[in-house]
Amino acid sequence: MLKYIKQDQLDNFVNSVNVARSFAEVAAICVEVESQLEQARPNICSRKNANGEYRRPFNSVAARKLSRLMPRLPGSTLQEHSERALQAIEAGFWNGSEDDLKSALVLAVLNISPADIEEFNAGKNNATELKQEDAEPIVKPLEYLEKARSMLQSRFYSHIAVGLCVVTGRRQYEILAKAHFKKLGNAAVHFTGRAKIKGDDNGFNTVIPTLVSANEVITALAALREKKPDFIDASVTKTNACNKELNKLLRRELGEFNLETLHGARGAYAAIAHVGFNKSRKGTNLYYSRVLAHSDKKSAQDYQVYRILENDRQPLMSFADSLMNDGFDYWKIPNPIEKF
Repeated sequence: MLKYIKQDQLDNFVNSVNVARSFAEVAAICVEVESQLEQARPNICSRKNANGEYRRPFNSVAARKLSRLMPRLPGSTLQEHSERALQAIEAGFWNGSEDDLKSALVLAVLNISPADIEEFNAGKNNATELKQEDAEPIVKPLEYLEKARSMLQSRFYSHIAVGLCVVTGRRQYEILAKAHFKKLGNAAVHFTGRAKIKGDDNGFNTVIPTLVSANEVITALAALREKKPDFIDASVTKTNACNKELNKLLRRELGEFNLETLHGARGAYAAIAHVGFNKSRKGTNLYYSRVLAHSDKKSAQDYQVYRILENDRQPLMSFADSLMNDGFDYWKIPNPIEKF
């Protein structure tokens, strides 16, 4: 479903590119569309999203690889960039089928400039910094975890799923369809089944803390799999159909603690883990990126939206110490995401 451009605009664009008799004609079509977008959509984020909808029909793996060979140079105009891309094709610098070359040309030309990208990223970073400054407190974190623990024991799959998201910090899709946990310590598991990764993640070593005992987590996941076997290895589309139901349940059961969404629950998990379970005292960005199984520290900044109040920190640390008093080396978690 299109959000930023009309369907007839996209259809006309795709048809014009497909029937174009030369690469120069394709480039001219893209320059015209991009110029129109620059005038009609001064907001960079909006223009970036509109570009994405125009680019999507041509966004094949081969086209992406080719287009990366000709990035837009800082300071170059759209027309100059288009001419450089054409010269690269004519010189045989881009080697591919005619259709792939056409698609690559679309991806290369129909894009925001380096200056716009820099401005967009700066705006995003500023928004993240403001969001972190206004981080919401998790009200009574120990009561919050106790409520989540009780949900793990429910006879309803939805309660179990929300509880698992809260105490493990995993995504809804991971919990419903892909996650597998192997106990390593009283409050540590080896996790496989990551979403947002290309291919199989069984070669990735992801060790995470659990905010309740690992035994409770593993038992609850087994119960969930038994109650909803049709979700095992299901598609994202199928599990996303539960979004509304599970987020509504979370607000009803955990809203008193300042939680509103499952996405927010990941941030709350990382905030609690950072205060109570961060034995190695890693920095905030690094720690968040590892417990949330991100491949970079920058993504973790988006989850720094919750904080633990000062008078809750010591009780939370004492609770975590009681869970971790089992001889397992918690200084080693969370470990980097790495190949075995």
